[in-house]
Amino acid sequence: MPRKKNSVPLSRLEQTVMARVWDLKEATAADIADALQAEKPLAITTVHTVLNNLCKKGWVERAPRTGRSLLFKPLVTRETAGRRSLREVIANAFGGSPQDAILCLLRDEQLTQEERDDLRRIIASNFSQHEGDAS
Repeated sequence: MPRKKNSVPLSRLEQTVMARVWDLKEATAADIADALQAEKPLAITTVHTVLNNLCKKGWVERAPRTGRSLLFKPLVTRETAGRRSLREVIANAFGGSPQDAILCLLRDEQLTQEERDDLRRIIASNFSQHEGDAS
């Protein structure tokens, strides 16, 4: 079965550019180059090439605009992309077990007790909401 166009994995550079597109909602290559200046300075031609690749992969689209600069908008939400990435990590690193992934996260020594407690509350809250949906 062929992959959906926007399910093609992104390189690190494409992920970095995509993050700026999500932050800005819509942007030109110059907008993105400016936004990346402190983090990862890139030539505008490089940003433009990455945006064109993201278009081909179905992650962004060129939006109508007056003037010379092309405007790019996301076709995939950050949440959808995150969900896909998380599924891949769970499949590859945890043998498909979300329980093992959550346990690993909860046992992470870098997590503060407050962060662990927040995660437990979020999990408990989401389970109680979904159990109410089933009745």
